[in-house]
Amino acid sequence: MSVQIRLSHCDYTVTLPKEGLRAMRGSLLAQALEDDPEAKEIVLDNPVIQPYHIYVIGMMARYEKLEVKNELVGPFDAAAQYLNWPLLEVVASLDAYAQMQVFAPYVNIYKPETYGPLLLWSIKTGFTSLAQHILQVTEPGPLDGQALTLSVMMGNLETVQKLLQRGVDPVMNYTPKYVLDIWYPQKMFVYDLFHDDYWPRKVDALLETTIHQTFYLACLKHIQQKEMNVLRYLLRDERIRQMTPLKQIIQDDIIWEENLVEIITSTDIGKEFSLNEALQLLLRFVTPYNSKSVYIVAQNPHLPLPKALRQQILPDNYYGGKDVEALIKSFLP
Repeated sequence: MSVQIRLSHCDYTVTLPKEGLRAMRGSLLAQALEDDPEAKEIVLDNPVIQPYHIYVIGMMARYEKLEVKNELVGPFDAAAQYLNWPLLEVVASLDAYAQMQVFAPYVNIYKPETYGPLLLWSIKTGFTSLAQHILQVTEPGPLDGQALTLSVMMGNLETVQKLLQRGVDPVMNYTPKYVLDIWYPQKMFVYDLFHDDYWPRKVDALLETTIHQTFYLACLKHIQQKEMNVLRYLLRDERIRQMTPLKQIIQDDIIWEENLVEIITSTDIGKEFSLNEALQLLLRFVTPYNSKSVYIVAQNPHLPLPKALRQQILPDNYYGGKDVEALIKSFLP
């Protein structure tokens, strides 16, 4: 059975097989047929969809070999996003798609069971549209955890979001270093982060730990490359927020003080705090015995601390003023 796809904004119509469109799992076209299995026509009125996009969709619906000619290639990203079908953007990326075929000549793009390690390859090469397609058309699998670790190392927020939605636990997730070295060798990762400022102790600790690896790597990316989006997204995950050892991690100076600002301010911004609530927020992750950490966190103007407390925590002299432990205890009941 067939259905007509009509572009109302440019008077273009083509007839495509329903089964081929239904196989485009998660796409707008597959959803339209799920909502109305007897549909005779699907009308698309968004001008980002052009006839050459539907031409490629037609090849996919008929399971034809995907060879997009240069003269057909236009802006595919907006169309792929609107149709919720990343494969449309994948095949338009001619060089990357050709590289994929060399890397994995066994892959049949219409058969997800043939994808193998293509997910990890797509993340490492920055071929995000392919990674998004794979995650859309496959079920959660054993490579998802490795994919999350690699996505954090690459700072790929879109893939991190998809993998957490697929159920990867960011607290328990762990990828052994010998596996990571296949996709992102430690020497290369360290150089990309630090260039000539090599800090082996902290980097080794973060890469080789068996717990909280995902969180540590996100902190590394944040502090060295100012890529805050992944860390912010992780900190919205309740599993990360409830990590009971997190306060001890910070006290042990495994991560940098600047990360504390991101951790603290990701919690309850916008709320009006009483003095005691503000102190409890400050002490959630910061030990009163580490005056430097308290100082750095309290410096952040977005942290809703009472003015009197902020003034006493932030004396004119960086490490001067009252003893922080005694100060905080004096405010508590």
